[in-house]
Amino acid sequence: MTNMLSGIAVVIDDTIHEKTPKDQIHKIISQIEEKNIPIAKYDELPENEALEHFSGISFVILDWNLKSKDLPDGVLQSEDQIVADVIDFIKTLKSKVFGPIFIFTATNVSEVKAKLKEAGISDTSIIVASKGGLLGGKLFTKLEEWIKSSPPVYVFKEWEREYNQAKNSVFIDFFKMSHSWPKVLWENFKEDGVDTSFELGEVITKNIQTRMSPFNFDETHVCRSKSKPDRKEIQSVLQGERYLSSIEADASVTTGDIFKESYQDGEGNEQFRYYLNIRAQCDTLRKSNPELHLLKGKEIKIENYKDKIHEGAFMESRVETIVPFIDEARIIRFEFFDLHKKKWNSIKVNRIGRLLDPYITSIQQRYSLHQQRKGLPRIPAAAFPPGTIKKRKAPTS
Repeated sequence: MTNMLSGIAVVIDDTIHEKTPKDQIHKIISQIEEKNIPIAKYDELPENEALEHFSGISFVILDWNLKSKDLPDGVLQSEDQIVADVIDFIKTLKSKVFGPIFIFTATNVSEVKAKLKEAGISDTSIIVASKGGLLGGKLFTKLEEWIKSSPPVYVFKEWEREYNQAKNSVFIDFFKMSHSWPKVLWENFKEDGVDTSFELGEVITKNIQTRMSPFNFDETHVCRSKSKPDRKEIQSVLQGERYLSSIEADASVTTGDIFKESYQDGEGNEQFRYYLNIRAQCDTLRKSNPELHLLKGKEIKIENYKDKIHEGAFMESRVETIVPFIDEARIIRFEFFDLHKKKWNSIKVNRIGRLLDPYITSIQQRYSLHQQRKGLPRIPAAAFPPGTIKKRKAPTS
């Protein structure tokens, strides 16, 4: 399990620099040192600016009863204030770093968990243990048990281990090829007229991805939870798998960007139309204000499409694509025969997110086939029993 704990350990305890042989924190630290894991030691809560450098840490061990060092002489910090400061730190840390947080305490463990729950922090996302419970070589035993019992952390640590190995391999190999390899690629991209920063990042990302070994996750750890996710939870996860919200998307325009506009229908009700950019990425990156090729779409109701779902996929016609679970898990139908061309600057304020691979690539491929299709004569409705052929509705704005 220690091979999953790449990176340094962070230990935060107000007695960490005291050289008392019997102090429990030093016995805990010695277990980490025996595993040859580097340690960053703090005797008070790190400043928020320091947390920007915590992204590559292995795990954090935090004293629940941490007293501040910055108080004036004679001023005592209340227990409630100590708890409030620690909770604020945990919330800030969790917003920047995903990984194991060990809270150890000399007080009652259940009381600590109750405080965390009251503050809106799930006790399944961190480990709470008594100081004495981590002695005698038990630190890594508890850490291993907890990682295996937490599927998100287990998957994260397995993925992180492979990613770090591949990342270092890429940069070591390129450095051996040439110390000027970034310049070589940069000037080539610049001559080609594309977004140099984007393309350089793409080269690095694809090389890292290619070098990552096939994963071998343990199903007993991945599927450890016995609870059954509800429909909304499943839809939310599927949205995260295929769609990046505009809050997370970078500022540049690219293939797969989705835009949303409001309009009033005939009865004065607010409705929404969507646009999906299918123009090739190289064309959108070569200009500051590129022209986008947009498929127009609108939300559909699943109850009207029940007969079009087969083995977990929509049975789409040749003139449409249906994208489920984007923009708060809505299902959007885009029509191939309704292509619009708009400048990026005229529509960029309406971008709500980005459809990711392989979904956007599949749509581009299907649209390409639609453009190259050979028209065939229409079959007369009279050739079929009455009511068999339905007329297609004209596109609406």
